[in-house]
Amino acid sequence: ALELSHRGYAIELVTFGSPRVGNKAFVEWYQTACPLRSLARFVHAGDPVTMLPPHVNMDLKHSYCHVCAPVLVEVAKEADQRIKFTEQHKMSNYRLALLQAVEGPHTTLAGSKI
Repeated sequence: ALELSHRGYAIELVTFGSPRVGNKAFVEWYQTACPLRSLARFVHAGDPVTMLPPHVNMDLKHSYCHVCAPVLVEVAKEADQRIKFTEQHKMSNYRLALLQAVEGPHTTLAGSKI
């Protein structure tokens, strides 16, 4: 996204389950250097990838950070009980959580047109 925006493209960036990408200085630089028209970062509740690399301590100057605040999504509780911790990062869980946010908590991917 950064390279394309420097080439003059108007970028809209949406990520799903992204890890931390740089330290605080990188995030500040990125936010000023990359004039994104739109930036959204979706995080499925419990997705372990979004917590990587882990904070070694609370010193954000030297720890990895995200470039923007998350939009939290979560599969409805009834369905969530079937999702193992190791499967929280699957794109199908993001699709289901977004679909349920629009169509209701009892919606499944089996009955979906997406």
